Amino acid sequence: MEQFKVLSVMAFRACCNYRLITTTLRWHFYRPFSLSKHRVVISEDESHTLVSPLIYSSAELGNFSNVFLFQNGSVKLAGLGARDALRLEAGLCLYGNDIDENTTPIEAGLAFVVAKRRRETLGFPGAEKIVEQLTTKKWVKQRVGLISEPGRAPRAHLPLVDPVDKGAIGFITSGCPSPCLGQNIAMAYVDKPYAKAGTQIMVDFGTKQSKVTVTKMPFVKTKYYTKAS
Repeated sequence: MEQFKVLSVMAFRACCNYRLITTTLRWHFYRPFSLSKHRVVISEDESHTLVSPLIYSSAELGNFSNVFLFQNGSVKLAGLGARDALRLEAGLCLYGNDIDENTTPIEAGLAFVVAKRRRETLGFPGAEKIVEQLTTKKWVKQRVGLISEPGRAPRAHLPLVDPVDKGAIGFITSGCPSPCLGQNIAMAYVDKPYAKAGTQIMVDFGTKQSKVTVTKMPFVKTKYYTKAS
């Protein structure tokens, strides 16, 4: 079986480089084209940041990268860790980590995704619970940002505890060192009484506990690319 790899382009000025291969296409949310008999889709999300999985054989990947993406020197290779740090600094959720089928948009701080029409018609999964949370303003957990002390960065699944009674109050969903801030950052779900910015709690590493501070997100001010120059 032939092996394939996926190349994802996700960058502030990515569309400038994509024009090298899409000069005849007008931008829409999805534009398919063919490459060596494989159907490829270029997609653009609502913030106009390109998130485009391109599927190639190993040989094609190297040739495509050299010819189309890296010839002007403005595009550099980066690993998944770099992309995850960028996402986390912007306070964006990763499905499976920061949001899942057991978390409502309200608990995740994403109430804006539930349109007014949807709230009235209740025509979506979980509508009763979500609308009840919106109406009563009552829910148990809340997604928050955390900044930690220098040293070991909090990582997903680590428990959070009350600094006084050491009782469990939540858990980390994503975490990493922030290149922009020079600090460790994380996202987590905590019991609502602990969700206020400035609240100090503890992350439990197992062998030790370290102080973390609840903070507002995004950690780094976002500058989404909205118009090609």
